[in-house]
Amino acid sequence: GSSGTDIDECSPKGDSNPATQSDQEPTIPPPDQPWPRPACPEVKPCPVCPAAVANKKAILGEYELATIDPPGFKYLARIDTGATSTSIHATEVTRFERDGEKWVRFNLHHPKKNGETVTMEREFIRRVRIKQAESEDDRRLTVMMTIKIGTLVKQVEVTLSDRSNMAFPVLIGRNFLLDSAIVDVSFKRVVE
Repeated sequence: GSSGTDIDECSPKGDSNPATQSDQEPTIPPPDQPWPRPACPEVKPCPVCPAAVANKKAILGEYELATIDPPGFKYLARIDTGATSTSIHATEVTRFERDGEKWVRFNLHHPKKNGETVTMEREFIRRVRIKQAESEDDRRLTVMMTIKIGTLVKQVEVTLSDRSNMAFPVLIGRNFLLDSAIVDVSFKRVVE
């Protein structure tokens, strides 16, 4: 218009009802008054930038050194974003009752001393069904254990299973990784 004000600019003033803005013919103001400005749309917050989120999370490689505490054993652990839960190689897994509560007794194998085991006892959490591609489903007991990888320390539910035929005695699943780490399989042993 002649007032020098561009009609496309937003202004917090003006009619904020979109129905009245689009349904009515624009009225031409008298020559001594400026054109009305359309109302600014509501400003929506920006989505979280993935780079900002990544800056706050640990980067883990395809496998990392994981400490199971207690007993303080360090195992080479496979980091698996496809696994829902964390799993550890355990033998002689048995359920028992203590003071009316369900518990589990199991052996963990020392990672460096072949044949040496430590007997652990943990409160029973639940029994889970693990789907196997090659064979029928497997039912495993779970307990809570503290796992440390680099500066990440979490107490998570761990399934106790025979992993003697696996390359890694510990498998770190999404229940440990959630909200804490990003996995880059092009790396190996990123954290110490």
